Amino acid sequence: MVFLTRTCNALKDHFRATPKYFINLRSPSVEARRNQMKKHNHKYYGRIRNVYNFGVRRMHKAWKYSTRDHAIKEETMDRLYETRIEAACLEHGMDKKYFLTSIAEFDINLNRETLANLSIYEPRTFQTLVEFVKMRSLEIGLQSTKLGSVYGTEPRGITEQVNRLSKS
Repeated sequence: MVFLTRTCNALKDHFRATPKYFINLRSPSVEARRNQMKKHNHKYYGRIRNVYNFGVRRMHKAWKYSTRDHAIKEETMDRLYETRIEAACLEHGMDKKYFLTSIAEFDINLNRETLANLSIYEPRTFQTLVEFVKMRSLEIGLQSTKLGSVYGTEPRGITEQVNRLSKS
């Protein structure tokens, strides 16, 4: 067995010592990357939270899921807005497509999200919009069947007639 400790200690005096601030110095980019990983992975537990190699992989996977799910959420919310507007328009006896095109023609700049929120949380405001579209359409001379009865509702007694026909 070779003992080199005494030799190394003896040679230590002949070489210039490395300054302490050089020993543990990391570049700012390395520190920034590690801090970013710690910020993103604070919610996890175990080695994913503490070990850089595992944490970086988890962080990149989370970003990938986030990007994918953001597009899905936008599509879902758009469908929800369309459904809410359509239901509110049918409730007031107006076709959704006709309502939206009329609003655009009359320079009422409300996007679909705002209209959907109005239909849910401010039904009277939405009703005044529908009435405004109806009145403007009648003034211009666009008397349409779309302004008439409420779509999706049956006249009285229709269910009894259907039941009688199905039984016989």
